[in-house]
Amino acid sequence: MKIVKKDAETDKTILVKGAKFKIKNLDTNEYWGYWDWNPLPHYVDSWTTDETGTVMTNNELKAGNYQLEELNSPKGYLLSEEPIKFKITTNAVYQTLPDEETVVIEVIQKDTSVKGQINVEKRGEVLTSFTDGKFIYEEKGLAGAEYDVIAREDILNPADKSVIYKAGTIVDTITTNSEGKATSKLLPLGEFSVVEKKAPNRICFKY
Repeated sequence: MKIVKKDAETDKTILVKGAKFKIKNLDTNEYWGYWDWNPLPHYVDSWTTDETGTVMTNNELKAGNYQLEELNSPKGYLLSEEPIKFKITTNAVYQTLPDEETVVIEVIQKDTSVKGQINVEKRGEVLTSFTDGKFIYEEKGLAGAEYDVIAREDILNPADKSVIYKAGTIVDTITTNSEGKATSKLLPLGEFSVVEKKAPNRICFKY
């Protein structure tokens, strides 16, 4: 059996090692495993992907109903808690290895990459009243401040290290609300800068 780890959004194979799995036999309600004698005798009941995003079991599964369960996700990805059910039958057509005799059942399991959002808060002193000949100011959130969110480095796709945003790219523009707060869209992991491009009404802009 061949397990393939893919990105749930791009469908790219995740070329990162470290996704770990167990296989459960749903007919017996037991986890499947086998003894491996090389290089030393040991019992195998979990499988971990390598840099190709795949892993092969060294033993064949019998016909039956199974599910693939993820124990650890690769770096940069969220753990999938949804098992992948699959069925092995004797009358289905499967791939074979180059020897044209060994049958390979391929099961694909997908993970979602970790993302984050950038929060910005703009505050300042606002004139609220005039009492006893004095102007009274109060610190409040300021609406209408506009910011560019800029990639400080090349932002890479965690699946295959391809570039999503080049360094210096404006990836989002956000504007503060009535409470002086603004939140970016979901962004991939990486380093970003936030640069004010427009000040709120009646507020001086500092370069």
